[in-house]
Amino acid sequence: MPKANPLPADWPSLLAGSDREEQLELLPFMERFAVQDERASVALLPLAVSADFALRLRTLLALGRLGQAKAFTPLVEILKQETRNHWRLALLDTLHMLPCSDKIGPLLPLLAQDQPGDGDAYFLRGLTWLLGQQGPTAIAPLCEWVLAQPARARRLKDGLLAEAIFLAARGDQGLLATLSKDNPPLYRFCSNRVWPKSTQPHYGIYPNPDYLLQKALQAGLSQNQFKSLYYLQRSKDKAYKR
Repeated sequence: MPKANPLPADWPSLLAGSDREEQLELLPFMERFAVQDERASVALLPLAVSADFALRLRTLLALGRLGQAKAFTPLVEILKQETRNHWRLALLDTLHMLPCSDKIGPLLPLLAQDQPGDGDAYFLRGLTWLLGQQGPTAIAPLCEWVLAQPARARRLKDGLLAEAIFLAARGDQGLLATLSKDNPPLYRFCSNRVWPKSTQPHYGIYPNPDYLLQKALQAGLSQNQFKSLYYLQRSKDKAYKR
């Protein structure tokens, strides 16, 4: 099988100096060949706020797939400034993929603020689910900022909230029973609760599978153009052409 050509050594200048189409062409090669290059996430961050829908989405996907921890904090700062819910969710999705020893601390203020707005429940549910992925240390903040605030909890699907709590406990119902003894909101929520049979998630960051597709269509992209961005699969022997 032919071996793919590596990423050009001058890719940072190519990325910065190229037009939109060339940047979109370069990003998948960065995913494959720049994983160990510490410059990659830093070079991509300016494109993570692009006004171009396709370029911004493709950049966020690339950042998540590169998995470089140094991108986490800058992306949280971008998230704090973003007001459009589809981009807030896309940023959460990228943050979910990135390694970080403590995701609760940086993200919890966003749950506490819970900015009102049209469709804000989508962000609330996505953030709640993401926090639930962080393990037992997420149980207390989820109780304080969601379960103990009925008006906020009612904006979430009961099943999603149950999954977030269950996943935070790593499926340990005994742990939830112990913690609920001294936590009335958790006790009420857990009472007679039918928990999932496994820790395999049924929910996720986005409210439905085609959420981003609908946003892409509204932005003027076709379904095929969206798929080429989100599900792009290149032949392993295809070389980057300058």
